[in-house]
Amino acid sequence: MTQIKIIKNFLSKENKNFINTVLLSSNFPYYLSEYDAQHPHDANVPSYKVLCHSVLKRKEDRIKPGFNSEHYKPTLNILNNFFIKAGITKVNFHRICYNYTFNIGVRKSYIHEDHAYPHSQAILYLSKVLDKDTPTVILNKKNKVIKKIKYEMDKGVIFDKTPHYHVFPRKGARLVLVATFNKIN
Repeated sequence: MTQIKIIKNFLSKENKNFINTVLLSSNFPYYLSEYDAQHPHDANVPSYKVLCHSVLKRKEDRIKPGFNSEHYKPTLNILNNFFIKAGITKVNFHRICYNYTFNIGVRKSYIHEDHAYPHSQAILYLSKVLDKDTPTVILNKKNKVIKKIKYEMDKGVIFDKTPHYHVFPRKGARLVLVATFNKIN
């Protein structure tokens, strides 16, 4: 059975200021996602395109070690606050990425697992959303719904490698921070 842990109210004033003045500014660099051979999807289908800002590239895609973004310190601060509240002390990150999604003419993303190898996943909701019906949906191995996580700013969820998808907002946008990792004992 998939373990699902929901954490609320982890953002500090400093985190919220970074989100509002940097991540949600018109100058922050988000990039259209590219086809990823790790995922079984068609790159030409619009539901597979989102705006992303990669802070730490997937470990399988890194040419050199280190962070991919100058915004890694405030991002790690957000993640640290989240993990402290979740009772997790040490992690090894596989990937850290901001995903900025909005109405692209389809209702949901493809069903996927972020990596082929074992990992845990944290999805942190960082912005207010106009469309309240934009959950993350966690599935079992037979693609039956286990849990729908309602999108709310300053809320996050942790779960192990399992199929999932998200619902695109009909109006407005949603900003999430996705981090895949393994716990270190």
